[in-house]
Amino acid sequence: APIAIYGGALLVLGGSPQSHTDGGATTQIWVQNAGFIWVPFIAVAAIAAYLGMDNIASVKAGFAEQAAIFKHKHQWLMSWLYIGTFGSFIGLAAGFPMLVNTIFPGVDAFQFAFIGPLLAAFVRPIGGWLADRVGGAVITFGIFLIMAAAPLAATAFLPGVNGGGNVMGFVAMFLVLFLAAGIGNGSTFRMIPIIFRTLR
Repeated sequence: APIAIYGGALLVLGGSPQSHTDGGATTQIWVQNAGFIWVPFIAVAAIAAYLGMDNIASVKAGFAEQAAIFKHKHQWLMSWLYIGTFGSFIGLAAGFPMLVNTIFPGVDAFQFAFIGPLLAAFVRPIGGWLADRVGGAVITFGIFLIMAAAPLAATAFLPGVNGGGNVMGFVAMFLVLFLAAGIGNGSTFRMIPIIFRTLR
């Protein structure tokens, strides 16, 4: 990864570089290459899975039979719900420290950036447990309300004309968002087998 990022190993395929200044010295870096270098490996793994993982005789199905899933409205709805929870805490894992560093330049958010994703991963089983006892739809609905409220509450801690803001309050609201996303991921995951078992 360092060769790809600092050396532009992917050449024109990696796109344009960014300028990074450290200690007065400016360096060109290709941050996007950290992701691009995995594309060939992912492609090989996908092809291998397609060719070699269809070997269970009792579950053989052609593409047309598998494509029937696209006709189920529940499949589309569950995809959006799952993206809304799992996608949120994965996306926030990357975006949150950059957001904090931009809004509060004096704070090095990368020192504690791991806490949010770690909490979300740890509380994921709690979402499934709550869904078993209360109901997946109820828990997921409540979680999305919390996920909408937490960022709105975080705006109360932003810097403004009357002060420099409150970084601890801002971070706390985003930790609530991480926790909600983790619990919601567990509850939506629990809903999937129940919904599709009913459809069958």
